[in-house]
Parts: sequence; structure tokens; C-alpha cells
Amino acid sequence: MTESEPAGRQRSESLCAQPTDDERSFHLYVFPAEARDLHAEIMDVIGRLGMGPVRTAALKGEVNARMKAAASGRLRGADELEPVRTQPELWEIKWKEKKNVQLRLYHAEPGRSPDLVALHFHCKDVSDQDRIKERQEAAMQVAADRHYEGAPRVWGHRKRDCRHCL
Repeated sequence: MTESEPAGRQRSESLCAQPTDDERSFHLYVFPAEARDLHAEIMDVIGRLGMGPVRTAALKGEVNARMKAAASGRLRGADELEPVRTQPELWEIKWKEKKNVQLRLYHAEPGRSPDLVALHFHCKDVSDQDRIKERQEAAMQVAADRHYEGAPRVWGHRKRDCRHCL
């Protein structure tokens, strides 16, 4: 167990670390009263990083690939996956582009359809060492708020042909 793993929660408990041949659904949170889902947030965050068009496109592909790997249970290390310390129902998938570009995707694993729900994607703000934890916890809270708001309406998920699933 690492410092960031709450007692009793191991990354091996996440579906993202349990390989399967079956296809798991990975639903992208649907913003209420908007015609968009979390994919738009992912694209916005990556677009604001100010990388060239080739690197931007590649990073978008890497995010999609890691989410698909998560759905098939192929994330293992602390550099890819860990439980969210302040929100016991959430998990964090991580990317490190370079020292000051660290991307985070918070998701839930509700135990029913959908199998996984992507709730919030952001670039971790590491510009002020004294405020990293505070800012990270604020981002975790955004994901938790979306989880609690969306759970009663199943995050906008449709069991068949859901256009908001990977």
C-alpha cells in the first residue's frame, strides 16, 4: 500500500487492474442539459496544453488508448492507476507528459452497467508546490460532485448502443 492508497483499498481491486476478455463499458459522463460528454472536456484540456498539432493528436490517442486499457483491466502500476484518497468511490488514471504536464482522469466503478464512468479530466496544476494538494483535492471534488449528481440518472448511460461509451 502506498501513502496515497487509503487503508483497505488496493489498486488491484479496481476493474482497471483486473484483466478480462469480456468487453467492459467505459461511459463518459454526460453533462446535464448540454449536448456533450466528457470527451469534450478531455479535448479541451489537451488542446489548452499548447503543444503542436502532431503531439496534441498523439496525446489524444494516448488518452483514448489508456482508457481502453483500463476497461480491459490492463492498468497495473502506481504510475497509471490509484485509488482517490479523498473520495473512496473514485479511482484515478494518470498520465505524465512531462514534469509539469500531469493529466488525471477520475472515474467510478459502480458495480452495475456501466462498468466504469469517466467523471472528470484535468491537467494537475503543479505550478505552486504549496498548493498542489489543495488544487488536486478541488479537482477530486468536481469528480465526486458529478458522481453524486449523475448516479441517480445513471450518468446518462443507455444500456444499448450508448453513444457516450468507448
